[in-house]
Amino acid sequence: MGKNEKSYDLHGLVRFKIINRSNFLNRVFSTVNLEYKNFETGKVDNPDLTIYLGDFVPFNQECRILDNHYYVKEDYFYCKDSHKIAKWKFEMSGFESGDMEIQISTNSFASMIISGFLIDPLINFKLNEKGYSLIHGSCVSKDNQAYLFTAQGGGGKTSTALYAVERGFNFMGDNFTILDKGYALSFLSPLNIFSFNLVPVVKKNMKIKSKAEFHLKNILYKMTGLRIVTKINVKEIFPNSLN
Repeated sequence: MGKNEKSYDLHGLVRFKIINRSNFLNRVFSTVNLEYKNFETGKVDNPDLTIYLGDFVPFNQECRILDNHYYVKEDYFYCKDSHKIAKWKFEMSGFESGDMEIQISTNSFASMIISGFLIDPLINFKLNEKGYSLIHGSCVSKDNQAYLFTAQGGGGKTSTALYAVERGFNFMGDNFTILDKGYALSFLSPLNIFSFNLVPVVKKNMKIKSKAEFHLKNILYKMTGLRIVTKINVKEIFPNSLN
């Protein structure tokens, strides 16, 4: 497996590969490696989906074009899209036949957000195909019981879970939780830390690099009003309180 290829395994439920062929600047800005670091595994031979990052030429000939935007044909989908100054191209094939491949090309701004905008929904799609639910909520556990907190963004999911960890609960996720017939499975993505959810257990255990990044972004917020998240791997904060 090359240095630009990484494999991931979500509890044996969904396995996928990401092959990064992006330019240098996109690699610098990208958060993909951090987002899925806790699911990283050895080489996966038969992944549920393979994701290629970097420029590509779309195979969108002989497609029906819907709303002058979406290119569709059997087992194939392609579009260009954007969010504010972030722009990307997205191509998906094999979602009907089972050999699913994704091509994603972005500008540098989009490389910071494609995990949430594109890759997480693909993981959700595959989990749903197999009968599992990916819930937008934080989760903690204690004494073989899981406690799930659902809310919209900024609704206190992360803070609630972190305060529970301070009180002896095990952490299972602050953004997503996998549900399977009454059981909860962890989804250990990075903590999304802002000044309003910097609880004591995080502040105490942040490494110097994370503290410097957080304080710099907090200064920028006070100067510009632009709130930028600081992403921190949960294993850095409380490695002994994970489930």
